[in-house]
Amino acid sequence: TTISGLTKAIYIRLGGNQFRGGIPHFGPGSNLLQHLDLSNNDLTGNVPSSLSNCKKLRTLLLHTNKLTGGVPDELKQLSELREFRIEGNSLTEDVSQTVCDGLISIKDFSSDCAERMNCTCCTECCNKEQCLPNTNNQ
Repeated sequence: TTISGLTKAIYIRLGGNQFRGGIPHFGPGSNLLQHLDLSNNDLTGNVPSSLSNCKKLRTLLLHTNKLTGGVPDELKQLSELREFRIEGNSLTEDVSQTVCDGLISIKDFSSDCAERMNCTCCTECCNKEQCLPNTNNQ
C-alpha cells in the first residue's frame, strides 16, 4: 500500500485504531508531513525506509505495535525529527550510528534498548513496565 494524494497533509493521527498490516509506503509527495502517529495499533512488518521521503517530519510515533526488524538507515535523512518513539514493538536490530548521526534535531527518542536492542542516541530505554533515561546516551 502506498500513501499518495496527500501532498498537502501536515498532520496524520491514526493511533489507537487497531489497524492491522504493514506501514504503507510513503512516496516523494509526502515531503510536507510533519507529524505521523501510528501508535497503539497492531501494525506488523518492518519500519519502511520510504518514511525518509517525509523530509519535514518532526514527530514519528510508531510505539506499541508489532513491528519487527530495525530502524532503516535511510531515516538518517529526517534531520528535522524531534520526537521518535518505537518502544513496545518487537524490534531486535540495533539503531545504527548512521541513523544516530543523521538525527541532529532529536530531543525525545525512546526504544526497547533496555531489553532487546542497543541505541546510543535514544534518550529513553524502555522495557515492559517503564521507560527510563538512557545512561548509555552519547
